[in-house]
Amino acid sequence: MPAIISPHDKVFKTAMKDLAVAKSFLQTALPAELKQNIKWPTLKLQPGSFVSKELRAFYSDILYSVKMEEQEILLYLLVEAQSEPEELMPFRLLEYMTKIWRYHLEQLPGKTATRIPVGTRLPLIYPLIYYTGQRSPYPFSTRLFDCFAQPDLAEKYWLQPFALLDLNQLSDEEIKQYRLATTLMLFQKHIRDKDIRPTLEIIINKKEWIKTMEHGGEYYEILLNYVVECGEISGNSTELFEQLSKSTSSIKRKKIMTIAEKIKHENSLKIASNLLRAGSDAKFVAKNTGLSLAEVETIQAGLKKRRTKKPD
Repeated sequence: MPAIISPHDKVFKTAMKDLAVAKSFLQTALPAELKQNIKWPTLKLQPGSFVSKELRAFYSDILYSVKMEEQEILLYLLVEAQSEPEELMPFRLLEYMTKIWRYHLEQLPGKTATRIPVGTRLPLIYPLIYYTGQRSPYPFSTRLFDCFAQPDLAEKYWLQPFALLDLNQLSDEEIKQYRLATTLMLFQKHIRDKDIRPTLEIIINKKEWIKTMEHGGEYYEILLNYVVECGEISGNSTELFEQLSKSTSSIKRKKIMTIAEKIKHENSLKIASNLLRAGSDAKFVAKNTGLSLAEVETIQAGLKKRRTKKPD
């Protein structure tokens, strides 16, 4: 069984809940550039703990908020509660800091489950370890990058501006460099075009589409269903999909033509809705769209229901 937080750490945490004591401690412990910009009368102790339940037998955290240059800065003070130092303490601090940022965002006015207000910025967190262990000086690195197996690579690529691949900034020729992913990327780049037919016509005889068709699994089906669901295809889609399915197995050709029939059916549904809205007779619509009379009457009933539905 792990030992409960040591009395050394417990007394420190208890004392630091006294803001006068905390202020005196922080005014000495913090870097000069922070201290000179802090509005000390705004120092407040924040409720709660950011240490996980599993680790509370080992650690104890104290969090203060304070105003600095009209903005809020969070000073996070973590008390080391073991007699032995923690080799991965920089990583543990990072975990706590992300929890604090999440806590801060949850308190924002206008914050919803899916939306953070535009213009939101994260507050600064200053992590400080108050170490009372017997092994001294502290034997491990306090640098986060030293927690990695390859510190130099971690420093080079981590906490740098994240890699951004903006599809709309790539030319179609540049996209072709992505080999098996080319068709996926072309579809996603052009999916919001008024008509994605030109893109489909371009790739029909290209080696990228041939590779897509030759690839195992459902990759080609996923892509074509995506085009059907999210794109607009003008003209005779059946003829277009017949070209997409040539030089492939009968099984794949059958699946592609099933997708084509799906497009044709959905187009018929759209045409039927437009004709019914314009006042056309249900039998006339069925005759000119290829839909069954029952399907047309179902669409007609849905339109009537929407028209008669009272606003909330």
